[in-house]
Amino acid sequence: MAVITKNSTISVTARFTDSEAKDLATGSFTPAINYSRDLTLVEITKGFSDSRSFTTSDALDVSTGLTGGLNNSIGFATVKKIVIHNTGTVQLTIGGGSNPLFAAIVVPVNGIIALVTSITTSGSVKNINSSCTGTGSYDLIIEGV
Repeated sequence: MAVITKNSTISVTARFTDSEAKDLATGSFTPAINYSRDLTLVEITKGFSDSRSFTTSDALDVSTGLTGGLNNSIGFATVKKIVIHNTGTVQLTIGGGSNPLFAAIVVPVNGIIALVTSITTSGSVKNINSSCTGTGSYDLIIEGV
């Protein structure tokens, strides 16, 4: 009997400090968002990762035909988490296009997007489309059921 174990965590911290000196006083504030979530085996039963490179455009159908890290066939009925890191030298547009999984998002060089969501795939909602001028590359992780 096989024992299946899946663990998924996403953690994001975003903060900045804004300060200003005026005639009689200096003020500053540091807003922050700290987010961390562990996704359970009920939420995550499949995972896919890849380092992709393309010229001009790329379409990744997440509903069928993916091969996982353990050489298993993967197709997502529901996507729960997507993380994309632009590892190339040009700006990417991720999303939008034909049968998009989500709307277009511009990802600058060395930029990252992380979506914790619940998107049900279908014939018209299934592709992660990517486009750029020249050659683009990115790393991605997709998790869901």
